[in-house]
Amino acid sequence: MRNPDYPDVPVTLGMVASHSAGLTDDAGYVLPSQTSLEEWCTTRQVFACQPSVYFDYANLGYVILAEVLERMSGMSFTEAVVPHLPQPAGFNWQGVTPAQAANRLPTYRSGAAGFEAQIDEDIVAPGPSRNAGVFSPQGGLRTSLAGLLELAEGLRHADRIELWTPLMWRGIFLDGVFECYGSGLQIYYQPRFYPHELIGHFGKAYGFSGGVWYDVKAKTSFAYALNGLPIGDESDAFSVAESKIFEAVAGI
Repeated sequence: MRNPDYPDVPVTLGMVASHSAGLTDDAGYVLPSQTSLEEWCTTRQVFACQPSVYFDYANLGYVILAEVLERMSGMSFTEAVVPHLPQPAGFNWQGVTPAQAANRLPTYRSGAAGFEAQIDEDIVAPGPSRNAGVFSPQGGLRTSLAGLLELAEGLRHADRIELWTPLMWRGIFLDGVFECYGSGLQIYYQPRFYPHELIGHFGKAYGFSGGVWYDVKAKTSFAYALNGLPIGDESDAFSVAESKIFEAVAGI
């Protein structure tokens, strides 16, 4: 894969995983089912700058990584990933049994009319697709809060050298929301919102806000999920509830 403006600069998996490949979401990242990833990337402006010189969070990068995984494994994204996740789990409900899905909780936004479901009030099974984006690899994981905590515990037992190796860049971005990235994981050596180093990832969309984290110094794994954020709230800034969660964990 190459940025046509910089054809001699390879785009590596590490760049994509650390959001430093020069990719942008400006042209979108929800691909039509019958459009291949190659078609999407060659007919739209998916690059914003030279690879490896700038950080820009790009959901499209996860679609690219999912496609690479499919080609390397010879399996669909869910077939390759779901067996390694705490159960029940699936992406866009693929891999989750109907009985488990029946116990789902939609994500809501709150407004003048009360709580309004944004996604998962109904489940629409994706049909055949020419790209891995049908599974929503950038944020389509469906699991329980216990499953999220198990993922956080996995960070405790994983290879720390591998996980804590920053890829391509390090700095403070968006008022401390980002510091640096490893292989798809956010790394904070001096977080502004917590007294210890952290590794994990935030998630925020459709009224949901959550995170999966491991505090090495305190040897504490934790996960949280908030639902029903206000309509129109697209800020990455901490909510009052989110700040209180981190304050409570820091006091352990």
